[in-house]
Amino acid sequence: MNKRNKKKGFTLIEMIVVIAIIAILVGIAVPQVTKQINNSKKRADIANAKNIANVIQQKVAEGTDVTALPTTYTEVTTSVFGNNSVPEVKFKQGYVFVYRYDNTQEILKVGIQEKDKDGLKGDVIELYPNTDQSYR
Repeated sequence: MNKRNKKKGFTLIEMIVVIAIIAILVGIAVPQVTKQINNSKKRADIANAKNIANVIQQKVAEGTDVTALPTTYTEVTTSVFGNNSVPEVKFKQGYVFVYRYDNTQEILKVGIQEKDKDGLKGDVIELYPNTDQSYR
């Protein structure tokens, strides 16, 4: 047999099969990676809400009167954090952290609320002390 007739490389069918397998694997992996990224952003938002609550509770422990805390949701600003920067909401774009003191339950609540150029609007999604199940 002539050496020129020997098979070299891959056939078109073999290449198509390999590309199809890779496409299937990518199709499975991409949604899972996206889901994990979103879950990590949610966890970061919840951790930031806990940190905000801790800062406010520390100020109360240092002598800030509880009655001075707002009873309606108010945006977390640098006045709460001093010169430190205010955490950003990572999962939901266009939202800011808000807080209020609930007199009936005597508990500090921290959540997120939508904000545009006109101010805060829409419902608050509570992240601390209990995470609202609608935070998806």
